[in-house]
Amino acid sequence: MLGVIGGTSLFHSQRFAGFDRRHVHTPYGEVVCYCDSTEPSLVFLQRHHADAHRGVDAYTPPHRINHRANLYALKQVGVDRCVGVYSVGSLNPAIRVGTCVLTHDFCSLAQLCRAETFYDEDMRGHAVIRFDQTLRDRVLTSLKDLSAASQVGDSKTAETSSKQSFVMASTASAAMSFHDGGVYVQTAGPRFETPAEVRMLRTFGDVVGMTGASEAVCCGELGIPYMQVCFVDNLANGLISGAEQTEIAEFHDNVKANLKRVEVIIDRVIETLRH
Repeated sequence: MLGVIGGTSLFHSQRFAGFDRRHVHTPYGEVVCYCDSTEPSLVFLQRHHADAHRGVDAYTPPHRINHRANLYALKQVGVDRCVGVYSVGSLNPAIRVGTCVLTHDFCSLAQLCRAETFYDEDMRGHAVIRFDQTLRDRVLTSLKDLSAASQVGDSKTAETSSKQSFVMASTASAAMSFHDGGVYVQTAGPRFETPAEVRMLRTFGDVVGMTGASEAVCCGELGIPYMQVCFVDNLANGLISGAEQTEIAEFHDNVKANLKRVEVIIDRVIETLRH
């Protein structure tokens, strides 16, 4: 069973609207997730609205999300592979707003202060956490096929300067760029990073978010193969000269503008991994 964890990039999506709501009791708290009513091979969890105690209408900010409960719930309902979908800021000038990034590794500054682990009492927490390369390869191949198919007969196919990047000519009436590889950096949130912090993060990361590393660790400890699909909704503070501060209103506008692109890509990911 495939689990999809969504957040900001899927706030306004109706992709999972027809799914059945399910409350799952775990040792870490009660969680709300959504199961496919037509075929029991897909589960969706909205990380910011999964806390059953607070209610599905209550927004849980990144630093308060109960990742252990969320991932344990997915494990309990039968999830055996998982895709995390993330709205991120770009730390790399070559990765622009609207780009879909398939990250290959992570760095968690947040966990330097607070470890996200199921194993507080024994040695099992000494684990090596990796993204699942098989899932990643399957999705990458599928997205490249989708990109190639979309470019057939299109005279406006874009050229890219990097072998890591490729462009889908038309995705829901809007171009979608892809970037293969990158390091996801997790900060604690809920605030955005300062320009000084971004200058530091750029030395080892490509995109920045507030939840992805925690979910990667929890999946790793539970033995759930996991990968990330990231969507760039803003450039990190100070990344471009003359744009020192991220404008929150602009960020939310970008999330909405990218929604159709996101849904097309997530549909393709689900089609690729659900069986």
